Amino acid sequence: MKRLSLRLLLNGLLAMGFAPLTWWVPERVLGIDHGTLLMAVTAGTISWWILSTKPARPRLRRLVPRVKWIDAVPFLAGGLAASSLGTMLAVRSAQDALSLMTDKWDYQSHFNIYFMIRSHGGVIPTIPGPSSGGAWGFAEYPQGFHALLATFADLVRPDSGSLDAELISFVNLQAAVCVVTVVLVMAGLCALPGIRRRPAALARGSSASPTTGSCWSASLPSFSLAGSGMSFGGRGPILGHGGCRPSSLQRWQAQECCFR
Repeated sequence: MKRLSLRLLLNGLLAMGFAPLTWWVPERVLGIDHGTLLMAVTAGTISWWILSTKPARPRLRRLVPRVKWIDAVPFLAGGLAASSLGTMLAVRSAQDALSLMTDKWDYQSHFNIYFMIRSHGGVIPTIPGPSSGGAWGFAEYPQGFHALLATFADLVRPDSGSLDAELISFVNLQAAVCVVTVVLVMAGLCALPGIRRRPAALARGSSASPTTGSCWSASLPSFSLAGSGMSFGGRGPILGHGGCRPSSLQRWQAQECCFR
């Protein structure tokens, strides 16, 4: 557990898995935003673990990970992913955000889910119904990815902003989640004992794989979270160089819309 890459993988997966679950308890019940809650629980848990034994110094030492040069690979991959998603990360106006969103189909539906979560402080099934009666749309749609974006938004801007501000955050944070996903996938690979013993195997495997930007630029970034699982099943991670098959991504998008 002292390997840096393994810690990145496990802690990242735990945080990204736990954060959306907290949105099933609305902010009106918590009395605090979910991003602050996540940070407070993390800090409290680590502090309790360190101080629950005396002396505390041995546990403090255990917090320091074991680092090898290969542990730099996930951060390098994250930097490359950020550069390929620079257009989304650089959006600073609502007009630019809308321009990107209208270029991809079905973005408006996903933004609607994200904005409802941000505006009401909970996932749609927990939100009181509209005063005019009826039910909110998309209540039955899986909202884990949108709740994860809302958690990141809480950390950046705790109070729900204007529609323009939320449009910008929605585009920026999707790119940020893609970058985090790339880092976690590469951390998982770099944590494998075989890869740590023979790092050249990672270079050979990634040389025949598509780039993150080329593959995911035509897709809602939530697919990168699902697609990252495929990184371990083919010839190499979906992070290297080569060709991508847009038709496969288009089929995924079509299925997502048909079954919504």
